[in-house]
Amino acid sequence: MLVFLFACRSHPVPDPVERNAALPIADYSFKYDWFLDPPNEFRSHPFYSLNDSLEAGELSRQIRDFKQAGFGGFYLHSRQGLLTDYLSEEWWELMNVAVESARDVQLRAMFYDEDKWPSGYAGGLIPEQSEDFRAKGLAKLDLETALPPGSTVLKKDSAFQYIQYTAQYGYDIFNGTCYVDLYNPKAVRQFMESTHLPYFGKFGPKIKAGELFIFTDEPHIHARYFPAGTKHYGTLSYSPYLEEKFWELYGDALRDQVDLLFEEKGNWREVRWQYHRAKSLLFEESYTRQIAEFCAEHGAQLTGHFLGEDGLQKVRDRIGNSSLHYRSMQQPGIDHLGLTIDKRIITAKYLSSVANQYGKRMRLSELFGISGQNINFQERKWLGGWHAVLGINHFCPHLTSYSITGARKRDYPPTFSYHQPYWPYNKIIEDYLGRISYAATVGQYDPRVLVISPLESEYLKSRNEGEFTGSTLQVLESLQDHHIDFDMGDEEILSDIGEVDANRITVGEMQYRYVILPSMLSLRRTTLQLLLKFSRAGGAIFSTGKLPRYFDGREDPQALSRLRYAVTSLYGETFEKELTQKIPAALRIDGDQAEDIWLQTRKAGPDQFYLLYNRSNVSAVSMQIQLPAGTTDPVLWDPAEGSTSRLLANPDGNISLQLAPGGFYWITTGQLSKNVPNLRQSDSPRSTTARLQLQTPWLGKRLDPNALLLDFAAYSMDGGQTYSEPEPVIGIWNRLKEEQYRGDLRLKFSAAIQSLPEQCALAIERPHNFRQIQVNRQTVTFGKNGDYFIDRGIASRDITSLLRTGRNEIDLQISFSPPDPLSPEPAQRYETELESIYLTGDFGVFSEQVDTISDTQRNRSKDLADRPAYAFEDYFLDREKSRFSENLTLQGYPFYAGSFTLANSFEIDEKEPGKRYTLDLSEVAAMVIEVSINEQFVDTLSWSPYRTDITDYIKPGRNAIQLKIVNSLRNLLGPHHHRGGELIKVGPNSFTGAGGFPDGRGEADWYDLRKTRKDLAIWTDTYYHIPFGFLANVAITIN
Repeated sequence: MLVFLFACRSHPVPDPVERNAALPIADYSFKYDWFLDPPNEFRSHPFYSLNDSLEAGELSRQIRDFKQAGFGGFYLHSRQGLLTDYLSEEWWELMNVAVESARDVQLRAMFYDEDKWPSGYAGGLIPEQSEDFRAKGLAKLDLETALPPGSTVLKKDSAFQYIQYTAQYGYDIFNGTCYVDLYNPKAVRQFMESTHLPYFGKFGPKIKAGELFIFTDEPHIHARYFPAGTKHYGTLSYSPYLEEKFWELYGDALRDQVDLLFEEKGNWREVRWQYHRAKSLLFEESYTRQIAEFCAEHGAQLTGHFLGEDGLQKVRDRIGNSSLHYRSMQQPGIDHLGLTIDKRIITAKYLSSVANQYGKRMRLSELFGISGQNINFQERKWLGGWHAVLGINHFCPHLTSYSITGARKRDYPPTFSYHQPYWPYNKIIEDYLGRISYAATVGQYDPRVLVISPLESEYLKSRNEGEFTGSTLQVLESLQDHHIDFDMGDEEILSDIGEVDANRITVGEMQYRYVILPSMLSLRRTTLQLLLKFSRAGGAIFSTGKLPRYFDGREDPQALSRLRYAVTSLYGETFEKELTQKIPAALRIDGDQAEDIWLQTRKAGPDQFYLLYNRSNVSAVSMQIQLPAGTTDPVLWDPAEGSTSRLLANPDGNISLQLAPGGFYWITTGQLSKNVPNLRQSDSPRSTTARLQLQTPWLGKRLDPNALLLDFAAYSMDGGQTYSEPEPVIGIWNRLKEEQYRGDLRLKFSAAIQSLPEQCALAIERPHNFRQIQVNRQTVTFGKNGDYFIDRGIASRDITSLLRTGRNEIDLQISFSPPDPLSPEPAQRYETELESIYLTGDFGVFSEQVDTISDTQRNRSKDLADRPAYAFEDYFLDREKSRFSENLTLQGYPFYAGSFTLANSFEIDEKEPGKRYTLDLSEVAAMVIEVSINEQFVDTLSWSPYRTDITDYIKPGRNAIQLKIVNSLRNLLGPHHHRGGELIKVGPNSFTGAGGFPDGRGEADWYDLRKTRKDLAIWTDTYYHIPFGFLANVAITIN
């Protein structure tokens, strides 16, 4: 029996009830009403980007919207663009407005501990209090090199000097100050008193017990603040407080051996192992544990994530040991950037493992950031499911923008906010994410395997020895592919709470039957003793690579021999075959793509249940599942539909299922399946007997204003006497910023019109900042509370009567002031923001030259279905079409952001009894598709398989069909000029040619080079757009 479950019909939800979402884990069972309508605790809590001059009324309005959008709460995040003075009295008044507004609509208001990021400097207050509080580091210099300011020599040899340096002022990300020494407990204490204490004191009494959270973002001890311009041969993390910790642990002076951190001589491996361990423990104690304990004293919980969690070497250099921070936080978390899951499992499993071992029920991920404005519901579903099956159950989407004016629109998109055309439908995906978060919280994880972390092998490897992340990833992914539940075992944690109990290793709340050693260079003696004891008790230990040669940093052949005797090798080409023979899967899953099904086994009381996730975002997976002997009452829970089905076995005893791309189910058994209401019988498989393709064209109607983006302008700095050639507006701003130009500036935009539109408006950001605005030499004024386009800061004004056929000119005059990003005054950090302008209204936007391209960054990803992109050159306005045979981007709507209806009809000669008619919209590019047949609403489709049963809505003869399709901000806001075409990682620099994270190398002076070169690394004057609408004919299948 093959189960086909299609998404996403609406289901009635119970009336809101007072829910206690803080029950002990042991008391948890599945509550059907929570499944249909998850409580706030399990719903997404986005970063609420507070990034403009904040107004109380607008804050309240947006927070009310969050409730309708399906969020459970939000993190109040000061961010780039904020014009309200951070931590001022006005700030606290506005925070109070946010807390009260959240309470009014039963949402959870949560806090963020910094102005922008990384956390620790309190917007600049901490480094200003004492030079001792500024970040420190080690550097290796020539003897002849002059010491940077604030430096001290720790040691010299015949060729080099080894110094302690101090970060200097002058970082724009720190408002002109610098980062702080997070090894210094006094600096951290001042940070808490400046930030945490006011939040807890002012709002703790107003927030429900257990719901006072504060987010820390990317704190680190990375040696990245060495003064620019001074030649060095390496930098490392350091602080005078690290000297004290090193002496406490090893009875030795670090400064006397500091050269061994750079040079491979003497007992350098041992010293480096000691150094990295000491700094890891000190960072945990000084920062994470101190803040977590302070939070606990005030009834609050520490959450957030640290810098550089996505690779062992990054962890070593930037935060020491991520697992130690996770164990100290009340709600530990990670960051997941980009539209990808490639090589990310190691980050997720380190987090969930520590949380499992220490009984930390909720685990956070800041996710979706830098994925771009066009991340769709299917991709959010796919990424959310990946997190849930790996044990992460509190989602913090990055981000929800208060404003998208100025550079704010380029702040590592997407934005999940009222600006998006799909915003009215956002609750669909949030209900889904809430359901899988709930499923990943019920009961307790039930792993079999403990994988020893090779992090400390990174501590003492030489510069010629390879990294250990890749080989470890291979092991972790193989375990997931073969449906074997596992945790990571950090050696510091094992030394603290690891024990042998009979033939199990116990780590806190978890027990493991098997241990795997990935390829390793180093092992602690305490870990060795634990493993040998486990082996003597009958435990099974496997190695998948090289065994460690160093124990506590020292080579020890005898210890290696003892370990080798206790270990069975699974190393080589037969690794995966031997793995499955030695370690049985938690659940037998067979099928052609069974490795794409990832599993998490959980237990609640006497019963187990199973989370199933299809990691392929491209292909559905058909599978055969064999439940353990004695399993009773299997029930399938489908979060996409909000439905439950009774599972019946085939004659061979297996259960057949099909899971859509990125899909997620769970199967309960025994008592967990008792009294589940609304159980239906699973559908039997059906074969397709006929396929009807709907003919084109479709009649179409735009439901929102069309738009033409004008992002090139000529400019004048001499009062309009001379003008440049048209240039990118963002390039003009960059040039004037670099030149520190201050004075009169005139911008001349132009637009070609072939047929005058019935209605056209000009949309400009903050028009009151301009001295004069003219359209074809006619002055235009904007009212203070008039219409707006997309954002309430982008004013809109009708200019229909001022337009003419041919070339139209729009002239703006402004007094330009360059930003001073080092200023302590918020307004001075941003000053004049030059942005593109828009024409909006009733018209089509066309181009004489459009090329279809397939070689895009998106299409190079194995995780995403190929989609074309389109390369446009110049644009002109003309009459709109009313009939459409292909996607709308190519038929007058390359910049359109909104909804569109498309109508057609089809003939059914005879409605055959017993047949099912399914509408297939898998080749329609849209965020959301609403389907109506014969004027009856049928379904809303927003993820794979993009099919819906229309049997009950059709009739013999002619049938009318209407689709309402909705897109995103991508085609309007871009990035348009990136050679990658359509991206899976988007940051502010993706909209320029400058390069940097996440785009790689570019050219700093791209805006000048583009005039003479067409081979820039990133920038191109060509515009790239993505499809909206039909990629192939719509079809109806008859089954």
